[in-house]
Amino acid sequence: HVLWRMPAAFIVLAFLVPVPGMVRQQIAIPLQTATTIVTEFIFVLLSLAVERHGNVLWYNGVQVAVAEACNGMRMVFALVLVTYAVAFATPLLNYARVLILVLSPVFAIACNVLRMIPTVWIFGHYPKPVGEMFHDLSGWVMIAAAFVMVMAVIRVLRWAEIPVMQRPPPPRRGSTCSPINRAKRCSASTALSIFTCNRVRCSGSIVVSHNCSGFISPRPL
Repeated sequence: HVLWRMPAAFIVLAFLVPVPGMVRQQIAIPLQTATTIVTEFIFVLLSLAVERHGNVLWYNGVQVAVAEACNGMRMVFALVLVTYAVAFATPLLNYARVLILVLSPVFAIACNVLRMIPTVWIFGHYPKPVGEMFHDLSGWVMIAAAFVMVMAVIRVLRWAEIPVMQRPPPPRRGSTCSPINRAKRCSASTALSIFTCNRVRCSGSIVVSHNCSGFISPRPL
């Protein structure tokens, strides 16, 4: 019964299962090659002399290898996990959840390519420790940037007035916790406090006490 009511909480446990080495290699190698090719293409567009030999880039006489840690696979898993948590922790419509989950690996790979461009340039102009430090720090920055891009998709859909959020369920009939009932109860109590006065029987007439908030004309009993 719990599994049926909260399937998303159990599906997320799949992220704890390690990816088999054979499957990881089949994903990592194409990602490395694609990252290297796109990085070389952007360097050519920027009129920067670069040579590619497999997954190795030569820039300014420095060899920069796009290793497995640079293929963006780690960023993909991290971003998909965070996006999954946000998608099911907020009342999004099902199509919006599927959309951001599908786009999250795309944005992660794109951000990883954007990270490789300045990384290769820094390795070509600065000492190796500087390039390694930039490579490590930019990885964290790119995860945040990819997550912002995913959330920007939701903002764009809302700006275009496309419904992305679930509507709150209507209040049950007879519920005393609905906003209308609360407003009625508040109005009644306010009116009662304003127009209710203490009456004191004194010498055959009604005397209005000082704590009376409304106007009541005294009349003889």
